[in-house]
Amino acid sequence: QFQDILNNETLLKELRQKAHMHEEEQKPTRCPVQQVTTENSKSVKVFKKVMDDGTPNVEYLHSFQMATPLTRIAGCLLMNRTFLPSGQLLKVWECLHVLVSVATAIVLPIQGAFFYKSILGWVITYTLDVLSWIAMYIGLHTAYYNKKGCLVSHPLATAKHYFTTNFLLDLSAVLPLEAIPFCLGYQDLNYLVFLRLNRMINIYHLSLAFSHLEQDIRREVGIIRTMKFILYIIIFMNWLTCGLFMISCPPEILGIATKDTLTTGHHCIEGSWVLRTLTANESSIWTLYLTSLYWATATSVSVGYGDIAAETDLEVAAAVVISIVGVVFFGYVIASVFAGLVNADAQRAKFQEKLCAVQTFMKDQEVSAGLQRRIINHYEYVWTRSHGVDPRSLFDGLPLSLWGDVTYSLYKDMIVKVPVALFENADVGFVKMLSRSIKPVLFLKGEYVVRKHDIGSEMFFIHHGAVDVVSEDGDTVFDTMNAGRFFGEISLLFSCPRTASIRAHTNCHLFVLSKADLDEVLIYYPDINQQVMITAEKRRIKAKQRSALQLRTEHVEESITSAGISGVRDNQEGKRTAFGPHSDFAEIEFKATKTQKVTVGKVTYCRKTSGQGSAPRREAPHPENTALHKNTDSDSSQEAVAGTSQATVDVNSIEIVYNSEPACRENVSSNHVTTPERNVSGCAWCWTSWNDFTINPHGHFGTVFSWLTLFCTVLSWWTILFEACYQDHELALFAVNILIDAFFWLEIYIKSHLSFHDETGHLIDAAVIVRQSYVRRPSGLLLDAIAACPIEVVVLALPREQWVSMWSYLRLLHVLRLVKVHQFFAAWEKELNVSMLTVRLWKSMIVLFVTLHICSCLWYVVACPGGVCGPNTWAHLAGFQDHTVSSIERYCNCVYWCVATVTSTGYGDISAHTNIEMVVSIVVMLIGKILFGYILGTIASSQANAARTTVAYREKVAVIKDELADLNVPPHLKDQVVNYYHYQWQRKKGVDLRSLMVDCPYTLQSELALQICQPMFTGEKQLSLFKDIPDALKRELALKVQLKFFVPDVQVVQKGDVNSSAFYILKGEIALEGDQLDSLGSGSVIGEVNLILDDPKPAVVTYVAKSHVDILVLAKSDLDTVLGHFPAVRNTMEHIAEQKFRLPRNSDHRRPSSAVFLKVPSKTWEMHL
Repeated sequence: QFQDILNNETLLKELRQKAHMHEEEQKPTRCPVQQVTTENSKSVKVFKKVMDDGTPNVEYLHSFQMATPLTRIAGCLLMNRTFLPSGQLLKVWECLHVLVSVATAIVLPIQGAFFYKSILGWVITYTLDVLSWIAMYIGLHTAYYNKKGCLVSHPLATAKHYFTTNFLLDLSAVLPLEAIPFCLGYQDLNYLVFLRLNRMINIYHLSLAFSHLEQDIRREVGIIRTMKFILYIIIFMNWLTCGLFMISCPPEILGIATKDTLTTGHHCIEGSWVLRTLTANESSIWTLYLTSLYWATATSVSVGYGDIAAETDLEVAAAVVISIVGVVFFGYVIASVFAGLVNADAQRAKFQEKLCAVQTFMKDQEVSAGLQRRIINHYEYVWTRSHGVDPRSLFDGLPLSLWGDVTYSLYKDMIVKVPVALFENADVGFVKMLSRSIKPVLFLKGEYVVRKHDIGSEMFFIHHGAVDVVSEDGDTVFDTMNAGRFFGEISLLFSCPRTASIRAHTNCHLFVLSKADLDEVLIYYPDINQQVMITAEKRRIKAKQRSALQLRTEHVEESITSAGISGVRDNQEGKRTAFGPHSDFAEIEFKATKTQKVTVGKVTYCRKTSGQGSAPRREAPHPENTALHKNTDSDSSQEAVAGTSQATVDVNSIEIVYNSEPACRENVSSNHVTTPERNVSGCAWCWTSWNDFTINPHGHFGTVFSWLTLFCTVLSWWTILFEACYQDHELALFAVNILIDAFFWLEIYIKSHLSFHDETGHLIDAAVIVRQSYVRRPSGLLLDAIAACPIEVVVLALPREQWVSMWSYLRLLHVLRLVKVHQFFAAWEKELNVSMLTVRLWKSMIVLFVTLHICSCLWYVVACPGGVCGPNTWAHLAGFQDHTVSSIERYCNCVYWCVATVTSTGYGDISAHTNIEMVVSIVVMLIGKILFGYILGTIASSQANAARTTVAYREKVAVIKDELADLNVPPHLKDQVVNYYHYQWQRKKGVDLRSLMVDCPYTLQSELALQICQPMFTGEKQLSLFKDIPDALKRELALKVQLKFFVPDVQVVQKGDVNSSAFYILKGEIALEGDQLDSLGSGSVIGEVNLILDDPKPAVVTYVAKSHVDILVLAKSDLDTVLGHFPAVRNTMEHIAEQKFRLPRNSDHRRPSSAVFLKVPSKTWEMHL
């Protein structure tokens, strides 16, 4: 079929036309020349009315000539330039315009309530008006994108667009309504400022700006939302503050009876809260505004101390409205925070659910603990590198042309380096199309990329990291390949068994190209396909010649072995592209010369990986002098050839060249540091010995040390602030601080030996590199040394009465240690296999404790700076000026007030009395509202994401129930369906097993599948057909086996059903329908004969699940597909089938390769079924 497609030129031409049409559809629509310009780095597009040659610019003037007379007259006011939306100038102006809108929204209410008589206030507001008029004029010249995605930049077109969008709204926001009564003779400033409130409409620009910024995926949305809510809260609280004051001291135009009692000239209602709270000598503008803000904040956040309360009916109504509006507004803020956290955690929650399902499945199937740990480590590594995003789908949604350009730039160099003219002089289109088929894959250190004898159909390119070519048992390393090299090109052509095992030497990032993708691309390029096929055939012939050549030199190998030669080098010249002649399709190219040389025995340069070896007796050969490390363009893998010794053999003259260099070298510890000479310096030798170690941060010591650091950081920070703010210098506190300081100096030493993960997720455990990284990191040695520096010792020379206080103040430098808390939780949150609810509960408790302590200390300091309480402060009124009150009692009172404030309880027994206390109260109230909203949001988001899969599965079952009810399905069948889905949820948590392990590499998948299916292939209860089959075949078959679950009383095999599969009972029992005594248990097989039947036969009995049953199902089609790569095993199975099932010997040698056995007589089939 493939050749028919290649020979059909009409079909190929049609396919190329369709591909070209699809690419054309992806291109942007062509825009009219008269109204557009290409977007460039300039900020302004300038149109010339007259060209350089003196002729008029028809393209520019044509739009004016076609316009109406009124439009042409208005067009005279337009500039001959427009501002591009991507230009830097317009971006800067938009930022300024938004700041003008914010300033207007803040200044205008303050002017109307407090400063309507201030000349400076009027100057500021009219300056903002001028900037708003300028913004309107610039809006007439702002280019825009139309519905077709074209950039329209003609001044007349941009002006028309502005008139149809925001012009009326902007005009209503700058109309000088106060000019009308002013011209009519009304010059009362209180009245005029009230008419300027239409300027508040400008605030919509702030909402548009943040909406635009949040939609830009290139920016960090968390920071943008934080800025948005801060500005919203400032504007909202300012409006409430001015509104509350204006209710008590209204403008005279409202006609409300007022009494002039304030020195600021404000006329307030008699009996209002302003007059009851403040006296005439206290009524400064700052005091009025701060007191109003204090009451507005306490009312809107529902604290309500009661020290300020509504007095008049109008104030009571306003307080009710503000309370409700405050709850709604802060509810919106908290809900937005909650939604942001849920969205931020969605990808992590989805990935964690999958990991949880994988863990549950492995525990249920009793997978070994070692394999479970490796699979979990792989998922954690994938999360570290990709955060749960499938790298294979990164460029989905891009136009084909752009997708091809991106992948071409990424993979072009790798493709053109493929050896032996596979893609030599390939068309750029072919390389671009092939690059779209290359997929990334990740491997952890120590994991196998491919195993020897496994069927391979992929080629691998090393992007990051290194891989080892190892022996079949994994103990000996023949070669190490680094980034830029590749392997598996022969498997890409022939889908043949692997000739060597490849294991990740470090954490690796590889690119893989599969044979299926290559074949699909070659359909469109018949010439290249023919070239590839010719090259492949040549390599096949050369591989067979090499195998024959090895047989001719076996007697040479025997003579070398008998002579006791231990080290012989191979001087073979020619190209080698893989790892040894292990099969007819070995990934190798042998270049024949006049004197042909072959390699006998094992590789000369290798290392063993088991255990700790000693240093080699001699220096290893230089890479340039070893055939193993030749830098040829044929293959970067540089074949490792099996054998214990090597010799260069001239086949014609039987000339043997011996090499006496050692055959192997041992692999010493990866963290080995050359020991210095003892006679150089004894101290240097001791220092090197003591520091030649690293600590695993995930080990028991590393974990305990991290928690101990967190505890000491929080305790140290608490004692430092307590000492400085409360001026309590107890000896116990002093001793605790000294011990903690000593611990942090010890921490510097330990962190200089603490291993870390690099950007690829690899654990760096080399002592020298760890120390260098700790010294160079900004948050490393420098920060730790500054935070631990005992700068306070400089005051010890002062008298005790002086240095005690200075000691506590200088120790505030150590507060920098609080950064360690952030580092601790940031590292903890990066881990995948943890409960985010647990992490966030701990984080919330620490943050709450830190916040309460800071607020408590600040609340005491503003009342009693330096330990001396000022008059009329809350502390003075509480009797704290008496020094008999202990510091702990003072601290407890501060914590009591702080907790009552941040939790919106507000008992009112302790409240603010001075201006600075009001400021602190306002800050604490807002912080408490936001803090508890954030804590509740984090907990709720964790719970919401955790229950997402459960809710989705419940909805699915509910839909199934409704559908069954609508179709009038019998009740007993309906119950069976619902019970089955309930059992599926208990076993699999709603995850499809077929896609469960798709994120794991092939080798891990096959290892896990083989462990689950182990009873089917080995042991006393194995299938007889699979006796003594190779491990590679077991792994291939295990991946084809499907695991099925059955609930009690459900039919496993029904009489009359036709199937071609074998059923192996892994767990549970089944029985013949109607005969519960005759049952089959674990290890029993149903329908093994189905695997040998060319024509499936109907089942003659019915089997029903007696309990919950796990059954392994293997289809005959899958067996046939796998056995196509193992012809020798297929012959063995035919012989076993003859003996067990008494089948006639197959004599038809022309049967299709997909068929394993011939037809079986009916009697034989019925007997064995």
